Amino acid sequence: MSRKPVCIDSKVVERIDRAGESLFRCSLNKHVPFSPYFSEHLPAIQGRVQQVEKFVESLAPYKNSYRLVILKDRPNYFLVTNNIIYIGETLLQARGHIEKVLLKAWYRENTQHLFAYENLFEEVYTDFLFYLAKGHLKIEDPFRGARTRIGGSRWPQVLKSTQSYCNSPWKNSEHYRFCSNMKLQDSPLKDQVVGHQCDKHTMRF
Repeated sequence: MSRKPVCIDSKVVERIDRAGESLFRCSLNKHVPFSPYFSEHLPAIQGRVQQVEKFVESLAPYKNSYRLVILKDRPNYFLVTNNIIYIGETLLQARGHIEKVLLKAWYRENTQHLFAYENLFEEVYTDFLFYLAKGHLKIEDPFRGARTRIGGSRWPQVLKSTQSYCNSPWKNSEHYRFCSNMKLQDSPLKDQVVGHQCDKHTMRF
């Protein structure tokens, strides 16, 4: 039996998929079966999406619409590629990560008007936007129960090893899936971590 479909009131998120279930932007008027998951979690997701959307509209509206894919079986995944946003269910529920991924999508749309596209500039710029939008820079590591805190990190200790970096809540959201298996040393990211993070957080508050 189907009930009134759940939809997301957003200009930027056109569709959300999770574990074989989907919902769409309300303006598309697409009927979908009732979903207990979306019925419970959509209000929080929508509120966070709308806050970022409203903030960036004061700078420059999103040019594209995005499909948000929530990965139930890959809880630490985080990736923006083309017009698809992939985020693990656990990271989605944690503080700060859905905001970061939406800000990265916006940044990449406007890169030609800002800085050259590099990981360093992307991280610094989207962290700055996050701070402006939220009034803080608290991003949660849901697997370790820690949150970033301005002025709360001692970078030589955090960056002295892959393990220290992975144990820190300051790691990039994209690195969670590598850190979960401690494979960062064997990944293409290994040469980015120390120089990238040192420069990045020198520029932080």
